[in-house]
Amino acid sequence: MEITKRLQKDMDAQEKEEEKHKDIKMTGVEYAGIQPGDVSPGAMNVQVPTEQPKEDAAVDKRKQLMEQLKKTKDLRKNMKRQLTGHVVTRWYRAPELILLEKDYGPAIDMWSIGCIFAELLGMMKQSAPTYLDRKPLFPGKSCFPLSPDRHARIQANGFPVAKDDQLAVIFEILGTPIEDDMVYVTDAKAIGYLKSFTPIERVDLAKKYPGATEEAVDLLNKMLQFNPYLRISIDEALAHPFFTKVKKPSKEKNAEKQITLDFENETLDRDRLRQLFVETITNFKKNQQQQQE
Repeated sequence: MEITKRLQKDMDAQEKEEEKHKDIKMTGVEYAGIQPGDVSPGAMNVQVPTEQPKEDAAVDKRKQLMEQLKKTKDLRKNMKRQLTGHVVTRWYRAPELILLEKDYGPAIDMWSIGCIFAELLGMMKQSAPTYLDRKPLFPGKSCFPLSPDRHARIQANGFPVAKDDQLAVIFEILGTPIEDDMVYVTDAKAIGYLKSFTPIERVDLAKKYPGATEEAVDLLNKMLQFNPYLRISIDEALAHPFFTKVKKPSKEKNAEKQITLDFENETLDRDRLRQLFVETITNFKKNQQQQQE
């Protein structure tokens, strides 16, 4: 299937890609320093008048953010992928990873946390009378294009359709994305794929988890936003009213500097990977022999 081969080929082509876009900047703000989920006016250079009512300011900030994402789409699309594409266990994998976006950040972790939070809410008796009724939020069995269902039927526009595909399972709960949700997607074929889904409305999570408080449902909704730039950030989540009664600010500590791991900056081409495999296998065999002696 042409579209399937093209999307899967993208992952293999990463090491052959030679364009260098590390210095790309957006309106004076270096893109690499803007993490998905950080949608503050400072991060995206969005100016919001302080005298506006809170609701109006939020709407204006969202509009400006959407415009900024549209203007920078080509820059983000042409960035050299520095990060691994096939990451995170399928059931907890954020949409931007599924769609092979070339850059991602802490927002993927917030999505995973949201999935786990939903499981915890689902363990309440009001949601699951017995332990047999407990289940993950998005239990997909395949994940196009990373691990597609080989037996999926083909839709008229050429995309595979499988009811247990990860995105399909996500849409059953969160509904199909609207334009604001898809504005961050840089690949035209990926947008076409999203639009191939039959429109579905978002499920009321308060009804899905009747034992959850209003604050818990609000936090869950903000964690599970399809657009990573609209997803709640880690700092915003910790400041959410859901945690008010359990937070102890006096015991909270912030890291004094950003943690860096040197091995993450190493270039892993085929030769280097082979070398590492050989070293690992050799060490494993040595350890086995020592244990047998």
